Amino acid sequence: MNLADRKIISASSTQNLPRLSDASSVGVAEVSRGGVVLDINELAVSLLGWKKNDRLSAPITSAIKNLPDGTPMRLPIGQEGIYVVGVSRGSGQPCLLFGFDVSSSQTLSPFQEVVDQIPVAITRSNRLGIVEFANQYARKFFGRDPVGGSLWREIILDSDLWKLDEAIQRLAENGSANTSVRYTDTAGEQRTAILYLYSTDASDHDGYIDIAGLDSEESRAFHDPFSSGVLYRTFVEQSPVGMVLLDAAGQIVMENHALRQLTGEDPDDSWLGHHFTYLTTLSNTFVGAVQTMLEEGTTFTIEDISFASHGGDYVLALRGSAIVQEDGDVAGGVILIEDRTSQKHAERIIEEARKEAVESASRKAAFISTMSHELRQPLGTISGYSDLLLQEVNELSESGAEIPGVLLEFAEAIHNRATGVLGLVDTLFDMALIDAGMITMDRAPVDLLKVADAVIKQHTPGFSSKGLDLSVKIINSPPEIEGDSRRLGQVIGILLDNALKFTREGSTTLELDVDEKNAVIRVVDTGIGIDDESIATLFNPLEQVDSRLNRDYDGAGIGLAMVDRVVRLMGGSISARNRPEGGSVFSLELPI
Repeated sequence: MNLADRKIISASSTQNLPRLSDASSVGVAEVSRGGVVLDINELAVSLLGWKKNDRLSAPITSAIKNLPDGTPMRLPIGQEGIYVVGVSRGSGQPCLLFGFDVSSSQTLSPFQEVVDQIPVAITRSNRLGIVEFANQYARKFFGRDPVGGSLWREIILDSDLWKLDEAIQRLAENGSANTSVRYTDTAGEQRTAILYLYSTDASDHDGYIDIAGLDSEESRAFHDPFSSGVLYRTFVEQSPVGMVLLDAAGQIVMENHALRQLTGEDPDDSWLGHHFTYLTTLSNTFVGAVQTMLEEGTTFTIEDISFASHGGDYVLALRGSAIVQEDGDVAGGVILIEDRTSQKHAERIIEEARKEAVESASRKAAFISTMSHELRQPLGTISGYSDLLLQEVNELSESGAEIPGVLLEFAEAIHNRATGVLGLVDTLFDMALIDAGMITMDRAPVDLLKVADAVIKQHTPGFSSKGLDLSVKIINSPPEIEGDSRRLGQVIGILLDNALKFTREGSTTLELDVDEKNAVIRVVDTGIGIDDESIATLFNPLEQVDSRLNRDYDGAGIGLAMVDRVVRLMGGSISARNRPEGGSVFSLELPI
């Protein structure tokens, strides 16, 4: 791309500099901060002997890297009669170098066209201090045309003139100097200016002193990180997402550190000025999408692009959006390049862990199912034979035969223990299936009164054998609910078994109630109650509220954990509390 096709932007101004072509009498080159010539016109090639893609000498490269924002600086080209001024376009951005032959007065006018657009007071004075050249901003700065006069000495306060003289003396050694002086502005107010001085050794002119002056307030604005231009560049540069800004022609006009870090691009070899197709090192898949974005003002998103850089493999996501002006014209576009490698890696780990967990749960369920079958078969046999033995003993007793009392006791013990262990195996198997997500609840209308009546009939003999009362109390008749009647009966049965186990005297009441949103089932007993500190862990598996209870009451501590899981599968909740008068209350709430 020729410089004639590009707008050159000053780092300290939003004004566009004139377009320069190969026919211009000013040599112009665009050079990266690393000293690589990105673009150059014919006159610069002739004057400087450079060509595109050349890498400049170390002294010139060092000077380019140290160019201050907003202030033009003469560069040490080392060629007599050739004067080169460098202009920074911002940190990390390529610089513009303007070269001209100081022995030819014909080059002065085109050079002035360039520097007139720079908001810094630039003057060239001879060794007597008489201004022979000044840019437009200098004329504004002094309030009149300074050419032919010695206006720097006229506006600088007498008490600070020594600073100017001292800076001029330093030019002999360093070729450049800077100082801060107080001056009187056009309104008669005292202000402070920063002066940058440069020396030229052109023999035909007996040497010149160039002074670039900038009011200190404006200087702070150029370097203030909260000024709009610098803040915008800082935001883009420090963004964790790779960013590329394109003009309407698809040229790259801005890029950031995240993109350079991702792609391995040398900060000194910027992509600026290249067409966006230069980014095909990332992926060829987005070229058509970007072209459509710039032509039609659209957006695009491309996910999961594989990219190899720095010897590593990356996964990228690209998003683009056109910059559309108020009149509908597309002024350019923005491309965001996001590194998804870590995210995709984490997703793979999570997916592998999920699969492993599912497989582990399946293996667990299969093992429990096998063990359940192996346990149920002998336990079922024991339970069946104990039933027959108990029935035979009772028949013999009823027929008047003399039966030893210990025989009846042994038969009942065998039957009760076999039935209890068989129920425990069933509960463990159900819990394993629930935890593995392999069990679901039926969804059908459930008549709570019928379920409660059936459970009460089933458990009345057990309560009666301990001399305890078991009753149903209907506070408010609940309506039908959607649920699993068999599982609900199992839950109520576990709560009644729990009340029977921990109640030595008194009664247990099954209450049915309803509130605005839920059917409420309560099991109220007069048992030993629950320690307040233990209620929080009451529904944890394999846990009883007091380890001493293991010695006094049978139970593995899984019944309430089973209740909690089943109730939550039905969309409800369970809670427990102590009764002030003694005993406990377990409350089930199921959505109507």
